[in-house]
Amino acid sequence: MTMIANWCVLKVFIDEGSSIDVLFYHTFKKLDVSSHLIQPYPKLLHEFVVERVHTKGYIDLLKTFATFEAY
Repeated sequence: MTMIANWCVLKVFIDEGSSIDVLFYHTFKKLDVSSHLIQPYPKLLHEFVVERVHTKGYIDLLKTFATFEAY
């Protein structure tokens, strides 16, 4: 289980070799965080996918990772 901005996010892909954490914008909007908190990030992401990717910006969000047992 992952908690991001006080919301439980059930599906998370962790790439320990990556220097960035990516949150797709439609997921970000579901977290109900104000888009006014997004800081500009003018650089393109490359080597992330085949083509270069434009970003909406960046934001620092509290993330908590935990394990749990299903009953």
